[in-house]
Amino acid sequence: LISLAKKITPSKDSKLQHLLKQVLPFYFRKHPRLIIFTKYKDTMEYVAKQIENSPDYKGEVKVIKISGDLNERQRLEKFAEFEQAERAIIVATDAISEGINLHQACCQLIHYELPWNPNRLEQRNVWIL
Repeated sequence: LISLAKKITPSKDSKLQHLLKQVLPFYFRKHPRLIIFTKYKDTMEYVAKQIENSPDYKGEVKVIKISGDLNERQRLEKFAEFEQAERAIIVATDAISEGINLHQACCQLIHYELPWNPNRLEQRNVWIL
């Protein structure tokens, strides 16, 4: 299983490639900031790294990561960076959907991974709308 997993590279990751080549350009035509929710921190790190390293976004888009590892003050500081950036993406776990009013700075949301509980989706969406 591990040897098969090693064969999967970002260039062969169709979900990631669809995000980079089609979804993000579509969203950026509408608004300069968006949030990508992931279920797992590992996915958050992976997606953020791929966006940062993509020739289409490198140096053009500020990528900010927010997870449960950050305390509330750190989360608010990261969110302030997001609000002040000209073009930015927050890649976050559900930690950002707790106590931060997201709709002031962003009206676009991508669920990169779907949680098992559909109530989580609704919680994420409510903070954006």
